[in-house]
Amino acid sequence: MSDSDAFFLAISTFRVATVAVLFSNGASPLLSDDDTWPLMAQKHLRKVKAEAAKVTRAQDGLRRAIVAAQQSGESIRDIAPYAGVSTSKIHEILREAARRE
Repeated sequence: MSDSDAFFLAISTFRVATVAVLFSNGASPLLSDDDTWPLMAQKHLRKVKAEAAKVTRAQDGLRRAIVAAQQSGESIRDIAPYAGVSTSKIHEILREAARRE
């Protein structure tokens, strides 16, 4: 048996032992009451959802700031580096904003 084979056998044995311990009392500490979603996964999914909402709010705020800057007389070339996007993206944002109005 090679070293890599021995390593993978040890990892597999560890995984089986870990699962046996987790389920030894007949219930999983990782599952919710209805056994549909792992509790740990739900925690992380809620975090992903919350962070995605923050990103969406930040993107909306950036769009509004770009529109306001353009309406106040700033050039697209001046806005782009401050917004951290290309001038073509600024044009796209302004076109979308005009369509929404």
